[in-house]
Amino acid sequence: MSRCRSWTPTKEGASVQDAGDPGSNHKFWRMCRNKVAKGAVRCNDCYEALSAHSDPNVRRLLAQERGLPAQILEQLLTDPDILVAGYAESRKAGNVAQS
Repeated sequence: MSRCRSWTPTKEGASVQDAGDPGSNHKFWRMCRNKVAKGAVRCNDCYEALSAHSDPNVRRLLAQERGLPAQILEQLLTDPDILVAGYAESRKAGNVAQS
C-alpha cells in the first residue's frame, strides 16, 4: 500500500490567510502519509483540505496540477478567486483535449 506524499494544513494552518506554500512552514503544514491506492500521490482528504484552504495561493497551486479528481476540478472552477477559477478552466480544457 502506498502513502500520500502531500503536505496538508495543520488545524492552525487551514485558517491562516498567508500560510505560505505547502511545506514551507511546519507550524502550518505537515506531511499527510495516509494510505492511498498504488500510484496515487495525494489522498482525498488532502485534495479536500487544499481545495478549501483559506489562502488563494494554495488553491492556485492546486488548480495548476495535472490529474486532479473531477470533483476537485469542478469545485475550483467556481472558486471566488478569479485566478483559481481561470487555472481550473485551463486545466479542464487541457484535460478534455487529452481525452
